This record gives sequence, structure tokens and C-alpha cells, in this order.
Amino acid sequence: MSRPRLPHGAIGVPALAFALFVCACAPVDPPARSAPPSVLILVADDLAQRALGVHGGPAGLTPHLDRLAAESVVFEHATASSPFCTPSRQSFLTGRWPHAIGVTQVSSLLPAGVTTLGDVFRGAGYRTAAFGKMHWQRRRSRGLDRGFDAIADVEEWREHLSPGDREAYEAYRDLWRERGEVGWSHLNLFGGAHAFSVETQFSSREQRFQVGIREPRLPKIDLPAYLVVYRTYEEFATYAQRRRGLWIDVGDRYKRPYRSWWRYEYQIVQPEDVSGEIGREEEEARISSITPTFEWDYRDNPLVPSRGSYSEVAVDYAFPLFQADSEFLKLRARTTLYGDIANGRGAIGVRLGAIRPLGPGDDQPANLQIPLNTRFFAGGANTHRAFARDFLGVPGQTIDTDGNPIGGNALVLVNAEYVRKLTAMFSAHLFVDAGNVWESPSTVRFGDVRWGAGLGFSFDTPAGPIRLEYGWKLDRKDGESPGQWWLSFGIPF
Repeated sequence: MSRPRLPHGAIGVPALAFALFVCACAPVDPPARSAPPSVLILVADDLAQRALGVHGGPAGLTPHLDRLAAESVVFEHATASSPFCTPSRQSFLTGRWPHAIGVTQVSSLLPAGVTTLGDVFRGAGYRTAAFGKMHWQRRRSRGLDRGFDAIADVEEWREHLSPGDREAYEAYRDLWRERGEVGWSHLNLFGGAHAFSVETQFSSREQRFQVGIREPRLPKIDLPAYLVVYRTYEEFATYAQRRRGLWIDVGDRYKRPYRSWWRYEYQIVQPEDVSGEIGREEEEARISSITPTFEWDYRDNPLVPSRGSYSEVAVDYAFPLFQADSEFLKLRARTTLYGDIANGRGAIGVRLGAIRPLGPGDDQPANLQIPLNTRFFAGGANTHRAFARDFLGVPGQTIDTDGNPIGGNALVLVNAEYVRKLTAMFSAHLFVDAGNVWESPSTVRFGDVRWGAGLGFSFDTPAGPIRLEYGWKLDRKDGESPGQWWLSFGIPF
């Protein structure tokens, strides 16, 4: 049998669909000679044709798939019904064109009532199950069982990992996520130094679109002002969220060394795909807040500082207005010192945070009374490099019983780093990170502080270093990973 040959430009269904889809496990009736066969459908996500031996790829790389192809009927031509993964999966699942079922975008959900392969097999007497990355079933609470007796989406599969493996999985996603940004701006609109901008930022875990207007001087107060309207989608370790809203800044954000400004922000936040004991998981939060920010910037270079200092204090006050349902105070403070040391340069920074709920109290812990996107999370390339993104926390307070981070109302971080030039373009650095995230300021204990240390190398550019680092846990606990790799851009703190 000849090898499969895909037409130039065509995309096979295996390259677009979900990681593992089990359409049927076994017939309901006891096995019998005349019983229908079990049916297993496997579809790989982003499986390149050139990776398979049967397609001429490296010998021995995919022996099981090669054997399966040798014992099976192999189709020589295959095309996808859509160039996007979600519509292609939905089409495969339903046997209908994406436009016929209203699923044309990556974020589209399969409408209720559409017949699926699961419905057909279950109607024929099969027990049905689906496992893996499926996208048609975002939340079980919507009743989207889609004809399957058992369902385990990729997030549910993640829950069966040990805390250490889960942390490593999130760090891997963080390390290799793609990023991009596209923008357009006009800096002298109508000849009056008014600025107008449109920006979109995207990565595998975040998409953001915003439109901004800058007024160089407001009448009477002689200060610049900014208005930004935005819409975002963000994925975190234990949940995803959609946010839309606007903010207005009044104040000169570029003045040095001292600057201050006031921000009013109104945002609507909808959590999605929540796992763990994270609190308020399915609630849409409306947050109306005002934030004064004060900064003291004595750095010699804001992008690549080698001397000076930077300090910031900000207070968020969220209050009921325009149907907003959150009320709290949030304090954020940080300071960093930079200077020459031992034929190199060093930096030491401290970050503190505290949140106090102001609304009616209930039986929940203080951190679970606060909307998800306003809690403190730590762990990552710019906070604590020995822990995966968001996975720094205290078990029983900000880490739930399954090892998932749920955020807290108190934050303490201390970072120290030594950087030494190797060549004109490359540097090596050593670092120590310490701190944690607690349920509330009253639960902060020095004994809960987690310590990490590491080393890395950077490619130095005028806009900032491109850093490759590894952080080790100095107080590693049972079940935790030894540490984390990081690939990032810019100064860490």
C-alpha cells in the first residue's frame, strides 16, 4: 500500500483535532460473539506528517503508529473542513460543515441539540466516553455531555497529576508559549498632539485587544489623561477568564524622578474552566475601582538598570458603582535597589501586598471572598523562579487539597541577583528568591517562606535581556519538582 500523500497546502484532521478522543469503549450488553466491535478513535494535536515513519520520517521515532498504519487502511488524501482547530474538531464530531452548526472560530462552542458521534453510538447500545482536548465541552455545568457517558477534558486530566508533575506541566506551557503584538498609533491626531492607538497582544495563554486615546493636557489641571477600552482572554494554572472594561488615567506617567497618577477602572470578569477549591468560580464579577499610584524612579536606565532605585506604592479601592458587586482595599508596594558589586552589578528587591475585604462577611476564608483576578499569585519568571507560574503558596491556605493554587490576600517576595558580563552581548547571573502567598495578612508566618536559588544566562539587547534561567527549590517538599526552567524577556524585578 502506498504511503499517504497530502495535497500541498491541505491540513489533515489529525493535525488539527483533539489529543485523545475515545468515541466508544464497549457495548452495554455482555460480550457475545455477535456483539458489535469496540470502536476507538485517536486524533493527535499538531502531529506533523514528517514526524511519522510511515510518511518518510525518521525510522523508529513512531513505531506503534507505523505498525498501526501497516496493518490498516491508509487514506492517501485528507483535508480539514476548517483551518482552525475547534471548528475542525466540531465538524469531525458531528459530520457537518462548521458554518452549518455555527462553529467558525477557535472560541466557538458547539450549540446544544446538535447530534454527535457520541449520540449515534450511544443510541446503538454503546457505552461512550471521551478523553482529552475537546473544546466542545467547556463546562459540565452547561449540560454539554454531547452523548458521552464519561468525559474527562484536558483540565480534568491535569487534576490526576501529582502536585510536582502539575507544576512542571504549567512551567512547560509557560516556557514555550508563543507571543506576539501588533499595534498602530497616530501621535498627532488633528494636529493637537492627541494620540490614538489600537493594539492587539496574543500568546498561547493570553489574547488582548485595546483601543486607547491620550489627551496631552486636560483643561484646568494641566495634566495628561489616558482612556483605554479593552477586551482580554487569559489562561492561568487553575482557571481561565474573560475580561472587558475601560480605565481612565489622569497624571504624568513619564515624569521623573517622582510621578503620581489616579486611575479609575471598570471591568467585567467572567471566570471559565475553573478547577480546584478556588471560590466564586462561576460568578461574573463587576469591579469598579479607583487607584492612586506613586512612583520614585532614580534608575539610570528603566529598561536595563545598573544603578539607582525604583519604588512604587499603589492602593486599589473597589466600591459598589454601576452594578459593581465587589468591595475591598488592596495595597501594593515594592522597592528595588541597583548598583555595582564585585566586577558586576547587583539588584535586591522587596514586594509586599495586602487585601482586605470590605463587603458583608461570610463563612468563606478571606481570600475566597475576593474576585479571582484581584488576588495575589506568585511563582514564575518575574516573582519566584523556583516555582511554576502561580504555584507558590501555603497548603491549606492558598494551595488547595489537590495542589492547585487559589490565590491569596497577602504577598511577601524578596529577590536578589548578581549579574556579570561574559562578553559584550552575553551575561551570567546568580539569584536567590524567597517569599510566599498567604490567605490574609493575619496568617503571614516567617516559617512559611519558601526559598529558591538559581543561575542563568542572558543575551543582552538595548531593550532588555533575553534570559534563560533555572531555579532550584532549596526547601523542596515531598511531591514537588526540583525546580523550573524559564525563558523570558526583560529584567525580573
